[in-house]
Order: sequence, then structure tokens, then C-alpha cells
Amino acid sequence: MSSANTSGQMSPKARSAQPEWMSGVTNKEVLGLVLAFAVLFIMHFAPTIPGLKPQGQTILGIFLWFMIILLFDSMHKFAVGLAAPLLVVVLGGEKIPAAFSAFSSDAFFLAIGAFTFAAIMVATPLGSRIAIGITDIIMSIWLPLIGHPLMM
Repeated sequence: MSSANTSGQMSPKARSAQPEWMSGVTNKEVLGLVLAFAVLFIMHFAPTIPGLKPQGQTILGIFLWFMIILLFDSMHKFAVGLAAPLLVVVLGGEKIPAAFSAFSSDAFFLAIGAFTFAAIMVATPLGSRIAIGITDIIMSIWLPLIGHPLMM
């Protein structure tokens, strides 16, 4: 019998069997951590893939680690975002300013702004109002041009 119920939460019996420092951690999160670090170390220590530099293979391993951690929701997203450049420094041999330079680029702030606007549009009725407005404009321009029967 599984220790996790259908909602992903652990049963009280299984939770009591865990050490205190693991309280609230699901099996899915632990599996994600183990799998992510296994893939990372396999990519780092494995023989180099033909056509790829060893440093590139390590960066690929860090990228896969990043994706697995996010898919399994094993760590807080903020911690994953800071851990990835640290892994680039520790395993990839990159200098600290170069590893963290992406956080000061124009593209980073453009992405932050885009995600902020997207969150605002999802949290408020602004998104649907903009979509309805765009649809009304497009319908008023295109339907008369194509002679749609709804306009006659």
C-alpha cells in the first residue's frame, strides 16, 4: 500500500515514520531531487559526448537538473534560480561575475516585466477585457472586408 494518497499528501502513518527534518516532504519531491542530482552527476562525470566540450556537457547536465527540479517541484523556485548559477561556478568552472551576469541583463528585466504583466492579467479581469477589445476590433475590420453574411 502506498504511503501517499491521491492528493499527493502523505498519510499520517507514513509521516510519523519520517524523520522530523523531512516533515512535509513528499515522495515525489525526494524522487525529483535524487533523479536530478543523478542526471547532473552522470552528465558531469560521463565521457564527453562527441561534438560537445566537457564544459558544455556540464552545462547541459545543470540545465537538465534545473528542469527535473522544476518538474518535480522539489525545491522552491527562488532557490533553484540561485542554485543553477552556483552549480555553473562549482561544476562548470565559470567565474562568479560571468555566471550571475544574466541577472543584470536587459533580457532578464524584460522577462520579469512580461511575467509580471501576465500575472496581473491572470489575477484581474484585465486579460479578458483586452481579449474582448481585440476581438471586437478585428471583427469590425475583417467581417466587412470579406463580406461575411453576419454583417449584411
